[in-house]
Amino acid sequence: MVILLAACGGRPAEFKLEESQWQLLDIGGQPVDFGLQAPTARFQSDGKLQGTAGCNSYFTTYQVKNGLLTLQMIARTEMACPPANQMDLEDRFIKALGKIKGFQAHNQQLQLMNAAGEVLLTFGPIPK
Repeated sequence: MVILLAACGGRPAEFKLEESQWQLLDIGGQPVDFGLQAPTARFQSDGKLQGTAGCNSYFTTYQVKNGLLTLQMIARTEMACPPANQMDLEDRFIKALGKIKGFQAHNQQLQLMNAAGEVLLTFGPIPK
């Protein structure tokens, strides 16, 4: 799926969810400092979504249809990672990811939203 976004000068800029990679910036508007590895999301062209949740890896499949983003059941590895709040934040990330129904992209950020349109997760580009 390709989404057209307004760019500077009013001309549309093309955004493609497939083959994009992101790093988590916040959960529900609250900045997240994971201390270890920041959660990531990689949307592959074959409909797979995978990344890290901070410590553990997760994977699922996704579909974009009629402007809606649907994720299937999310699976993840189950390593225990110190410090204790790392796992709490990881659990919040996975729980929010399971509620995603839509997305929007602007200002080099990807926002994933629930069915009510509330932004649950905000990602930025992965630094190179």
